[in-house]
Amino acid sequence: MVQPIYLDYNGTTPHDPEVIAAISNHTHYANAVKTARPLVDPAILGDPAIYPSPEVIARLQSTRSLAPKQERLRTRVWARFKAGL
Repeated sequence: MVQPIYLDYNGTTPHDPEVIAAISNHTHYANAVKTARPLVDPAILGDPAIYPSPEVIARLQSTRSLAPKQERLRTRVWARFKAGL
């Protein structure tokens, strides 16, 4: 039987390891709460599409934050690229 989880939606409950682990186990999404790892299903922790290896993480790149005007331009250029324009 699945136990209900109380969520206060104020941003504090999802940081509780038991709560975020239950969310990860249900959604199959990674979470950033390291103390929740022992509570996450081992099949989820072992899935490299959900929790990439350190080698993969070392090769990842992130975009930097831009000013709002630059962000709008980047979004528009990306949308046009995806549309094939």
